[in-house]
Amino acid sequence: KLYLTNETGEVFVVEAGPEFKLLAMNRMGEICMATPAISEGVLYFRTRSHLVAISKDR
Repeated sequence: KLYLTNETGEVFVVEAGPEFKLLAMNRMGEICMATPAISEGVLYFRTRSHLVAISKDR
């Protein structure tokens, strides 16, 4: 899976492969200018005023 953000705070989850397939779209609710980061199974998104951590286990 690929996680992509745009400047308006939308996060897109797309399937990694030769064909485009949108799996999900979520709104962060504020400007998002940073690239998502992954560390120890946690996916991080930085918005204008928040750091959001998403994990399957926590």
